[in-house]
Amino acid sequence: MQSECVNLDDEIKKNKQVIVNQQLDIEKNEERNRANNLMIFNLPESEVKSGNTLLKTDADKIALIAGSTGVDLNPHDVVSAYRVGKKTSNNARPLKVVLKNKELKHRALRKRKDVAQSSFLYNTFGVRVYINPDVSFLVQRELHRLRQSLKEIKTKDPESKVFIRSGALFLDGTVIDEVKVENQLF
Repeated sequence: MQSECVNLDDEIKKNKQVIVNQQLDIEKNEERNRANNLMIFNLPESEVKSGNTLLKTDADKIALIAGSTGVDLNPHDVVSAYRVGKKTSNNARPLKVVLKNKELKHRALRKRKDVAQSSFLYNTFGVRVYINPDVSFLVQRELHRLRQSLKEIKTKDPESKVFIRSGALFLDGTVIDEVKVENQLF
């Protein structure tokens, strides 16, 4: 009886490892599928007036962002752009922008601070607009966890030099935590 339990425990361990490996493969495929994608947050879905121009479509709004901040998002570089999530009356759904290649994505991401801090865009849309890479749900959860840790550290010590960069939480220039997708699996 005891040997059967040991065999079953070994079988369970093997099956768990197979599941984890499959989930890692799925995560890698998700990363490949999202490699050329950007997410634009807080971009209003309704028509917006900018000067004498009426911005009716998301393509018009992307062009305004590109023109006002120097983000390299030309219409011929955009494969598609569409809203994701359920439509609600009070929140703008994120805009997913699929680009032709990763280089275009990285050039746009280099200007994301300019977009977030643009007073022109804030005055036009009435909110701060953010550009971020498109990441999987598991990575989103891990980044959320890092942001919560950052808030806790800031609450305890407001003078601390803590920030998140490239999926890692830094305190005084030292990595103290980072995104670990493996922790989220199984």
